[in-house]
Amino acid sequence: MDKSVTFIGAGNMARALINGLLQQGVEANRLSVICRTPQKHSDLRGRGIEIHPPGSPPQGELVVLATKPQQAGEALARLRGTLDGKVLISVAAGLTTRWLAQMSECQSVIRAMPNTPASIRLGMTGLFANESTRQRFGYDAEWLFGSVGEWHWLDNESLMDAVTAVAGSGPAYVFLLAEAMTKAASTLGFDQDTAQQMVTQTIFGAAHLLKHSTQSAQTLRQQVTSPGGTTEAAITVLQDGRFEALLKSALMAAEKRGKVLSEQAESQQGAAAS
Repeated sequence: MDKSVTFIGAGNMARALINGLLQQGVEANRLSVICRTPQKHSDLRGRGIEIHPPGSPPQGELVVLATKPQQAGEALARLRGTLDGKVLISVAAGLTTRWLAQMSECQSVIRAMPNTPASIRLGMTGLFANESTRQRFGYDAEWLFGSVGEWHWLDNESLMDAVTAVAGSGPAYVFLLAEAMTKAASTLGFDQDTAQQMVTQTIFGAAHLLKHSTQSAQTLRQQVTSPGGTTEAAITVLQDGRFEALLKSALMAAEKRGKVLSEQAESQQGAAAS
């Protein structure tokens, strides 16, 4: 892959992608950034990445919109007329391909939803584009997000809100579980550091086992759950508390909120950029 990439915005996700590409062996001179405060990102310039102010034409064939959603309309307005033959790849949450294409006047748009483990190259990204864009630029998107983890193409853009609910917000659910388990472990007599070590390594090990096992999560759980044993006692409490139903309701709430925020973001940004 010898294409160049321009990032619009230099926030956490842009930096995660930049780091992933550099660690994958991409030369720094193929990466550039357009952002509102170039002076704050001298560290990127020190790594050989060009930093430009707003209004500069993107140099890359791949243009990654990595601003906050509320800043997207203004950023896209500045890109109009500069994206011929390029692909716009948006990681701004909640903005549809239709709206992105309308605001940028770009014919090829890919919508992406990565999550925060991308910062350590263990991310999960949902991708959507229309068929013609996917055929032309799909490999480029796979190359980009493959540098920070795994990716999955969606056939229906409406599922992007579900991706946000499951993968985008998912790390927070795991962190909440870790937080709750650590507090509970402390009540059993462990000091804070020991409780945190035990919980963190347990979650890490279980996730690693699930990732690399050929068995399902259900089977792995059953293998640990001996009849009449300690694990069964704990799981019975969780199930009596409607753990699975509660988690389902949580994901549905996140999906529903995502749809509302998407409509609000596009409405507000459209008005601001007009």
